[in-house]
Amino acid sequence: MILSDAHVTPLGGPLVHGIDTNARLAMAVERVSQLRPKMEFVVHLGDLTNDPSLEAYCEFSRITRGLRTQQFYVWGNHDDGGMLSQELPPPVDVDPTGVSEGYYRFSTGGVQGIVLNSNGPVPAGGGDVDAVQLEWLENVLVASNSSPSLVFVHHPMHKIGIDWLDSSGLHNSGDLLEVLSRHSQVLRVFSGHVHRRSWARPSGVPSETVRSTAFSLGPRQADAVANSGQGFVVVEVNGAIVGTTDFLV
Repeated sequence: MILSDAHVTPLGGPLVHGIDTNARLAMAVERVSQLRPKMEFVVHLGDLTNDPSLEAYCEFSRITRGLRTQQFYVWGNHDDGGMLSQELPPPVDVDPTGVSEGYYRFSTGGVQGIVLNSNGPVPAGGGDVDAVQLEWLENVLVASNSSPSLVFVHHPMHKIGIDWLDSSGLHNSGDLLEVLSRHSQVLRVFSGHVHRRSWARPSGVPSETVRSTAFSLGPRQADAVANSGQGFVVVEVNGAIVGTTDFLV
């Protein structure tokens, strides 16, 4: 299951665009806790906090404790990797190769999950997956060519048709796609950042973006709307088939 862009603030902290993002995340967690069967794992697709602080990550941890399952974390452009890792360490059985730099892989439920860090040195909140990760990713996919794989990265590889959001997407998407397109076991790439659902197949690689639990974003940068399209995605993998179901909160 995938949650994204919670934009949590410290307990008693300010609203974000006039929206109680903490309460919105708590609503999503409550909805998830009611689903059956229980989710095998949850991936948070970044921007866990709005302004990173240990207090904000502590509040995020408190709210998401109700999920009662393995949780994996992607670093977003609103996150601080050091603080996030201090309060929200990944499960101990992940491949530790790049954990301190925000990338790693895990296996659960017969699926390999690959978490990438797209917080590269690019302007305006855009993303970049650096050369070290790309080489690591290639090696992981070569070594696991029979494992159904899902990739999780905060900034999307494809454009969604909203200029101000597309300008802050993954700036080196071509480099990432060059690696992914060589490996047919990559069943889907999931991203956040744009607070909207979208689908594409750049270079033949299935790619989706996921709703925010906090608020939706519109055609203008000033547009941030609650009670309109917030939610999460449940993912089911059956062999080489991936199914996704949207839930609104």
